[in-house]
Amino acid sequence: MDEHRAFTSMMKSGGQRSEATREGFRQTAIDLTLNVCDRMLERVSEESGVARTVRFASKVLRRSCSADILRHYEDEPWMKEIRSCQDEIARSGVHPHYTESYRGHEISFWLHIPRWIYEDRTSKGIKRCLDIGCAYGTLALFCKRVTGCEIYCLDAVDTYLTKSIAEKHNVIFAVSNIELDPFPWNVKFNAVILTEVLEHFNFNPLPTLRKIRDQMTDDGRLYLSTPDASQWGRVRKGYSSWKEIPHPDRVLPPVGGHAYQFNEEELLDVADMAGFRVERLDYSPGFGARHFNLVLVKK
Repeated sequence: MDEHRAFTSMMKSGGQRSEATREGFRQTAIDLTLNVCDRMLERVSEESGVARTVRFASKVLRRSCSADILRHYEDEPWMKEIRSCQDEIARSGVHPHYTESYRGHEISFWLHIPRWIYEDRTSKGIKRCLDIGCAYGTLALFCKRVTGCEIYCLDAVDTYLTKSIAEKHNVIFAVSNIELDPFPWNVKFNAVILTEVLEHFNFNPLPTLRKIRDQMTDDGRLYLSTPDASQWGRVRKGYSSWKEIPHPDRVLPPVGGHAYQFNEEELLDVADMAGFRVERLDYSPGFGARHFNLVLVKK
């Protein structure tokens, strides 16, 4: 294998190695190992014991790399703003889960999205932003700070976004089920944030994504993140394909946790069928396995 030859050559290279060189070798070895894991997953059944073992090993290795990847961006102005937003939320009387756990992981899920919003703040002109499934409001607050836009937040519960953050930053908030309820506001958005929500949809994603598209301006952008099933593993809740998932219906019982995790081919298919074109696509390291980060625009 090419990976084996590269690793062997790297290990045989002699001489004194600087710290930077050793770190480079370490990262190369990690990259090669993860590449081998990915190749193995392509060759075995998704549900086999071998696949589960390989995914577990690669998650442990990727988890060790995530902090290194994030450190690479720490001096960027948008990252400093994210950290400042997190500090403000942590001081706002937020639910303990945020300070004890979630704060440390959240940016690894959607690393590229604040950078894209920061870049788009002048070139695209963000005037009104909607954060669907806003949770603690990190990205909503970030968008408000860097663009000065009107900010709307929507979530199925009012447990996470604190009243003090909402009042201080004039956040317009509503408790609503994006899949089953009509939109609470009759306005159009030129930025919509949908991070770590798609995998929680209880129903076929097409009707809801089309509903979101209808609430966007013609030049609007949908900033989306969701786990990559090829690394996280399949979560299907009994369905062999996302196309089998029923459309929104209040009669059907709710599904907790992740209902369906998409691989890249499925995700791009869903976006296309919902009427979107992919403007940007990148991968965020996640906490053990990567997440898709996308910017979608109307076709």
